Amino acid sequence: MYIVDDKHKIILLFFAKSGCSTVRLAYVNMIFDDMSEPEKHEYLARHGSVFKSHHAVARSGALYLHQSKFADYTVVCVFRNTFKRLASTFVDKILDFKTDIPEKAIPHHSQDAKRSFPAFIEYIQNHNTVDPHFQHQSLPHYIIPYIDETIEIGDLKREIFKHRPAVRAKFIAHLEDRPVVNRTETRTDVSQNLARYNFEEDKDGIRAQRQAPPYRLFYDAELIERVKTLYREEIDRFGVSFEDLL
Repeated sequence: MYIVDDKHKIILLFFAKSGCSTVRLAYVNMIFDDMSEPEKHEYLARHGSVFKSHHAVARSGALYLHQSKFADYTVVCVFRNTFKRLASTFVDKILDFKTDIPEKAIPHHSQDAKRSFPAFIEYIQNHNTVDPHFQHQSLPHYIIPYIDETIEIGDLKREIFKHRPAVRAKFIAHLEDRPVVNRTETRTDVSQNLARYNFEEDKDGIRAQRQAPPYRLFYDAELIERVKTLYREEIDRFGVSFEDLL
């Protein structure tokens, strides 16, 4: 997924379940501040997909970026810690802690993925789903050498556009002016490890609370190693670790 900003010569790359809706809407509204109405209509005609609430239209969008622009543009990639992203996807899209319909993302025949976090990881490992929420945070290799800034979504306000102070100030203003999109309510009073918890039975009422426990509780040593193996390329590229959740 991407936004091309020809005025400021910035290409913003981001992924589903990595704060993409918040980042996308804040940045596009920043772009619109400097546009006349005809310019807005032209931009919408060319890049209207950035406003869609779903991501299918843009999941391979980076493939269509013009390589000729990379050298002259600031290319920024926003990602999310792999371990946080997987747990967040499980909570939001599978357990349905919000109002999404899980069947939109996971077919009916695979509802056992809702049973537990290990079952969800196993589903991802064994199925080539087209839904970008369940895909790796991957980019075409020809883009990677041109990336100027790689930022974890949690560090966005502190790190983004450090070398472009005017753009940074405008973007942060729009980011703070908007409510966070798709926020899941969290709770801190859960301490039990949930790596093997059966959410279908939900004996302790964890799912019934409709609030997400701390993401670190979804992992044990075996699951950490499984995710490291399954997402090795992504983890190495972005330099993330499970310890970032502690």
